Amino acid sequence: MRSISAAGWWTAVVVKKEKARIAFETETRRGVDPGLVEHVAGNVYRTRIYPLPALGTRRIQVTYVAELPANQEGDAACLLPMPIGATVGRLAIRVEVSQGVVKPEIGGFGNLRFQAFENLWICSDRGP
Repeated sequence: MRSISAAGWWTAVVVKKEKARIAFETETRRGVDPGLVEHVAGNVYRTRIYPLPALGTRRIQVTYVAELPANQEGDAACLLPMPIGATVGRLAIRVEVSQGVVKPEIGGFGNLRFQAFENLWICSDRGP
């Protein structure tokens, strides 16, 4: 399944490898510029996006959704491993937490704080 948002982004879902390969080849035959994110192993993914203009860039956005188990104190952690010694040009982060009575806290991202928005607590470097 895929759809295009008002911002021009394609939204896709995870499917089994064979189904993804068939979809990729079908889109290519239809003349649509395909993109594919493959799970290699563990937390390693490979992207294939076509075409890339000479000396140009393409922008991708990967959204990872997971429930974080809490410890006995109610703390939960999500680690974002980055390559050692590598520089990330730009990292945008948005964290959404189902709204409960206690306002969640975030650490390690400077002055980011959660704000109530509808039925969620949202923390983002771009605002809710």
